[in-house]
Amino acid sequence: MSDEEYEKTPDIRAFCAKVEPDHKRQVFAKAVEVTRAVREGIPPKLDLEEWTFNNFKEACANDLSEEEVEELRKQVDIARNSSLPGYEKANYVRAFDEIVELRKGSD
Repeated sequence: MSDEEYEKTPDIRAFCAKVEPDHKRQVFAKAVEVTRAVREGIPPKLDLEEWTFNNFKEACANDLSEEEVEELRKQVDIARNSSLPGYEKANYVRAFDEIVELRKGSD
């Protein structure tokens, strides 16, 4: 990066990250899981922990069955009563509330 480029965006920094073999296995395992789900036509269950960065929220929320929504509700109840930090509990609740709102908007 030239000095001029750095002056335009001084808050961008590069950090060295060592990728361990276990990290690679986790990434490849996720790719295998996705490939299998696509091949078999069985989508994976919605993961509330990954909801924040989901780019397909409306489609995912509207594709859920009532049974799946109830299962998510139970997950939120379990999280609320768990020893998770407060911010993680709040993330579960926030994700579920957003799903409910998106589903209402499609009615």
